[in-house]
Amino acid sequence: MSAADANAVVERVLALTREMQTAAHARDWEALARLQTERQPLLEAHCTRDHVSEAVLQHLHECNERIVASVLGARDQLTAEWQDARTGHRAAQDYQRVARDGGA
Repeated sequence: MSAADANAVVERVLALTREMQTAAHARDWEALARLQTERQPLLEAHCTRDHVSEAVLQHLHECNERIVASVLGARDQLTAEWQDARTGHRAAQDYQRVARDGGA
C-alpha cells in the first residue's frame, strides 16, 4: 500500500470515528453499530503501530474511550429510567389491588 493510500485509510478511520462520536452523542445506536462495522476491518488491517503514528493511535484510543463513556452513560440512564418505570408500575398495581380489595 502506498503512503497516499495508507493516509487515505487513516483519514477514513478518523472520519468514521468522528461520525461514531456524533452517533453516540445523539444516541443513534443503529448508526453507531453500522459505523463500527465499517471501521473495524480498517482498524485491524491498517491501523497498527507499523502503519500509523503513535499520536494517531493515541487519538483513536481517546476517541474510543469517549464513545464507550457515552454509551455506558446512556445505558446507566436507561437502566435508571427502566427501574423507575418498574417501581411506578408496581405502585400502580398495588394501588389497584388495594382499591379492588377494599383495603383488606
